[in-house]
Amino acid sequence: MPRQYQVELLILSHSRSLNNTSVLYLHSIRLGVHT
Repeated sequence: MPRQYQVELLILSHSRSLNNTSVLYLHSIRLGVHT
């Protein structure tokens, strides 16, 4: 798997310690940028 994808998984795995909505929002932006 691409390292970038692994990084995203790490971010999602730590989303519980952050604001879940904010993490999903940032994640969706990253997907939009990479796409």
